[in-house]
Amino acid sequence: MTDPYKIPKLRWPVDLEVQEIEGEHVLIIRDPLGISPSPLVLKAPIAPVIALFDGNNSAEAILQRFTPQGLTQSLLDEIITILEAHLLMESPAFAKAASDIKQNFATASVRAAANLAPVWGTKPQELSKLVDGFMANDSSVTAQKPTLSTTNMLGLIAPTLIINEEAFLMALLTAT
Repeated sequence: MTDPYKIPKLRWPVDLEVQEIEGEHVLIIRDPLGISPSPLVLKAPIAPVIALFDGNNSAEAILQRFTPQGLTQSLLDEIITILEAHLLMESPAFAKAASDIKQNFATASVRAAANLAPVWGTKPQELSKLVDGFMANDSSVTAQKPTLSTTNMLGLIAPTLIINEEAFLMALLTAT
């Protein structure tokens, strides 16, 4: 792994998108892996500079190419520092953060729901009540109606989750 200040390389995968926000074009960089927990928003004119952060161009070559447009060594270093701080550069800091996340996941006895907050909020109790309600109304369950609190659930798989009475597809994995 090279020094990002010598040969900058934006890591993969990252999502880059230009949007207009309040009349200004901005570059939004998102990490689909979630290692960098929040999107980074930069001014869109920086995009051509970042496009050369491919691991094939030296910082010196990038600087020479964009000096006529006003890029300075200190500005280039600042761009790299910002991307590095958000774990968006291929670097030792990113490698360590990714390794720590994988290690924590592998050793965790209980893993938090990865996609719970965007759909259900941050309160697992609300999801538990909702699932208990669906289970209680499931006509295929003829014995004692299970609930999340009375079932030794290992996981919840919901490939399609449409919340209404007509359509709800859900599979529960329970301990045997």
